[in-house]
Amino acid sequence: MITLNLQFFGGGSGGRFPGTGGDNDKFVNNLDELLSNPSLLGRATPTEWHDFLIRTNFNPRPLNRGSKRDVHFENGGGFRVTWSGDRLLQFHPGGGHHGSVPYWKISTGTTGTARFDIFGNVKID
Repeated sequence: MITLNLQFFGGGSGGRFPGTGGDNDKFVNNLDELLSNPSLLGRATPTEWHDFLIRTNFNPRPLNRGSKRDVHFENGGGFRVTWSGDRLLQFHPGGGHHGSVPYWKISTGTTGTARFDIFGNVKID
């Protein structure tokens, strides 16, 4: 398994990688943790995750397909981040062919794609 050196990310008082105490306990020390435990997504709202990903320099971008393509999160769209080459985390605000309910999508080259409700529970399409 590839592990990120997360000490590299962030900077300043709000940029340290959350998960090390206080209000930051709702996040993770390494995004790879979400691959084995997607229920960690339920610790925070999609807005909090989006802000966390910005603070830790993951540069969340708008979705690149579907009805919310290129719609920024702040304007009602979703977001996506990639890391370690083949890993992808996406938040979909709902309203597309996977239903009207918001959901998360996690994908890797080895594990494939899985969808989860906003609490990190497996979503059955």
